[in-house]
Amino acid sequence: MNKAVLALALLGATPVCAQTVKDFVEVDGADTNPLTGVGVVLGLNGNGDSPKGPSATRLSNLLQHFSSSEIAAETLTAKNAALVFVTAELPPFAKKGTQIDVRISCAGDAKSIIGGELMITDLRDVGGRDREKPPLYAWARGRIVGQGDARGGNPTVGVVPNGATIYHELKPEWVKPMAYPLKDRLVGKKINGNENAIIRGRVFRLNLRRTDLTIASELANAINLKALRGPIGTNVGFNVARALDGGTVEVVIPSKDEWETVQPRGSYPNPGYYDDPVSWVQFVLNINVKLATNPRAVVTINDVTKTVVWTDDVKVRRGRVILKNGDIMGVDEEKTLTEAMAAWRKGLSGQDLIDGIRALDAAGLLVGRVESK
Repeated sequence: MNKAVLALALLGATPVCAQTVKDFVEVDGADTNPLTGVGVVLGLNGNGDSPKGPSATRLSNLLQHFSSSEIAAETLTAKNAALVFVTAELPPFAKKGTQIDVRISCAGDAKSIIGGELMITDLRDVGGRDREKPPLYAWARGRIVGQGDARGGNPTVGVVPNGATIYHELKPEWVKPMAYPLKDRLVGKKINGNENAIIRGRVFRLNLRRTDLTIASELANAINLKALRGPIGTNVGFNVARALDGGTVEVVIPSKDEWETVQPRGSYPNPGYYDDPVSWVQFVLNINVKLATNPRAVVTINDVTKTVVWTDDVKVRRGRVILKNGDIMGVDEEKTLTEAMAAWRKGLSGQDLIDGIRALDAAGLLVGRVESK
């Protein structure tokens, strides 16, 4: 069996796991947006769409944007072009000029698009509010390489790494208005006499990737201890965060009233954060959290490079999964993923191992979270 290269990196676990808030949460409302477009791939050397195929008319029209009608006809006859669907994921808070990967899929009867050149293609948010005229968010172009299924025998799909450049930034609606008594958030010594004020402020919510009431409470406490505390020598603070349940932590964006009441020390957040919520979110997400009893167990899979990275505390429970090639992955007794992988690598390809890890996770046999890059 031909073996794909599988790069392995082990991150040692320690009794106390120092991480940041962003390791555990996603910002509610700051979601990834799918972008789509229809484009043309050139340079397919006879592997492109046939001149009388289902995509021929649309492909011919698009080709004429890049050349004359005569050259477009010759390109079609030589099967050197293909009509393709182009998709990408627009991350939240991504800035103009940021590059993101794009995925390419054949729309016609081309035999292969691997190695072809994707011509410049508009990527739009077709699922947004304005469906009649969806906004343009990015442009894509570049050389197509095999990825996932393409390396395993399906050359009609591929990727262009960093193939799209963001043109228009997404404005996520993740900040919400909220009114609350200042005294419900103020802790310690009362100062300035403003504790009975009603604050008409703004909040956002953090959704835990995995529901856990203890972790939600610890995250809220960690944020409160760091975010807004009074001068040294006073026991004054403003609790900006609270756990609503095991899956949600609500965080206040401090206003001028809270700032003047608490008079925070040192280089802590300033009143400008109220008008710059993105910077405040970044501050909160980067707060350090130490969980002595809840180490992070995670597996990160990169389908483009076939790289698997996992922490040493990821475990595999007793059980089996059967892969599509008929091979079996599993263990007779609970082991760390490191121990199990040492045996599995001897007979499985890189893609088989990646598929197996996902199957183990779906079956509840993997103790840890699986992430994709």
